[in-house]
Amino acid sequence: MSSFRESHRWLRHGFGPGLAAIAAWWDDKQAGQSAIDGLVSLDGTRAQWLAGARDPEHIDPSQYLADQAILDLPGRADYMKDLLWDYQNTVPRYAQFHAWLRARAPKVLAVWGRNDPFFTPAGAEAYRTDVPDADVILLDTGHFALEEEVDAIATHITSFLGKHL
Repeated sequence: MSSFRESHRWLRHGFGPGLAAIAAWWDDKQAGQSAIDGLVSLDGTRAQWLAGARDPEHIDPSQYLADQAILDLPGRADYMKDLLWDYQNTVPRYAQFHAWLRARAPKVLAVWGRNDPFFTPAGAEAYRTDVPDADVILLDTGHFALEEEVDAIATHITSFLGKHL
């Protein structure tokens, strides 16, 4: 059996090493289940919030604790795992999303954490392939970019809207 990485070329979609456990789970649900169970645990939730952060001290623990409080409600972790499982059905539709972007050429602002191990800068840069004038901003932060760069992101959004509205 080929790996998800080989069979679906997940890295070309801007998926990074942080999604390796999910990709392995998609390839073999039973073998990957413990990693996914860990992903929705407090340690997994904390790791996602801190992933790629320039300075983990900037991440307010109340944020990941609030996420975990929701995941700990009855049935919520299973719901999240169902969403993660189903995302594999989205990946084959990426070609349709890219075609829509090329056909419609909407104004695009992609503000991204340069250090995000889940969705890499290649995913942000891909917008320029379909919409050449897309504004792609890579900030020195991680997966939850707002935690460290809220002011910069607000400035980029304000500028983008001022330019296009």
